[in-house]
Amino acid sequence: MSYPQLLTPEEKLADAKKLLSLPRIVVICGSTRFMTEMNFTHRPYACMQRV
Repeated sequence: MSYPQLLTPEEKLADAKKLLSLPRIVVICGSTRFMTEMNFTHRPYACMQRV
């Protein structure tokens, strides 16, 4: 008789997120020294409503 494989905590979390249909969240953070680069990176994600 074989036993089912137990899921790792990471696999359990991934399964729970799938079941809850949680949206993917992207966070952009960093020094204000790189504000131009962060704004450039932010724009496409904002258009996709992910930020």
